Amino acid sequence: MRVLHMPTNTASRVSYTVRAERAIGLDAYGIVFAGAVTQSVAGLHAIPLGNRKQPVQVAYSSLRMLSALARYLRSGQPDIIHWYYNGFADRLYLDWLLLRVLNKPGVVELTGADIRIPEIEFAENPYYVAVYHNGYEYRHIESRQNSRKRQQRFARVGFVPVIMTGMAQYIQPDIFPRFYSVQQRLILSEFEPHYPDTKNRRPLVIHSPTAPIGKGTAAVLSAIEQLQSHYSFDFRLIQGMPRHAALALMQTADIILDQFVVGDRGLVAVEAMAYGKPVICYLKPSLVAAYPPEN
Repeated sequence: MRVLHMPTNTASRVSYTVRAERAIGLDAYGIVFAGAVTQSVAGLHAIPLGNRKQPVQVAYSSLRMLSALARYLRSGQPDIIHWYYNGFADRLYLDWLLLRVLNKPGVVELTGADIRIPEIEFAENPYYVAVYHNGYEYRHIESRQNSRKRQQRFARVGFVPVIMTGMAQYIQPDIFPRFYSVQQRLILSEFEPHYPDTKNRRPLVIHSPTAPIGKGTAAVLSAIEQLQSHYSFDFRLIQGMPRHAALALMQTADIILDQFVVGDRGLVAVEAMAYGKPVICYLKPSLVAAYPPEN
């Protein structure tokens, strides 16, 4: 089976998925825009996006994406498409147009701001309420109207959602009566555990936010400042660090702080646990109940 993955590699999700599918015998191929330095593009055809504020650079990257797709299609048609939300394609309706042209069955992975509905969050998550009105990075993306619009667009091309546990509450049943559930994934063999040394008298605590407001970084820094006046430990804030360097630093950590606003764990938490690190994050009440007890 030929599986085509496009066009966004958020949290290295496409890289992990393509390589895992190849390992079980699928003919998987990924064509993505290469974004943040924190992402792994291993196993992918990655195209630098350039400066998103420069239309010429964005247009050039888009043409390179279409050229890579054309070369792939010359080698054979995909049996299924695994699409990942992309803000640029969304704004120009390029995702809908491309999927209509390809006319193949597929799934769309919806992972966060693309379908999050603020009103649902407001009902149980006071931390989200606080940041939503104070500079939240994804406020311009998240609304009930935008969530329904995106879901309707993919429904019109016959795609079915693939979502993680925390996203199920946003799926609109009148648009998608069914969906597939997955979790954050990684290739465990790439993560050798480095368990914290219980004899270490000065532990290292790490926080690695991609969106500081949405991850609750201000509260983290405030808490760290208060704790360091009473306890002996080191703290590192990781931002904009190349992925290999960030993972190397994570291996030396004793405690990882994930996020404290949106109420669900991120890939950083999963990677840290694969290294044998204890992780602290905020899970909102509905998700505590949704995850199996052993999690």
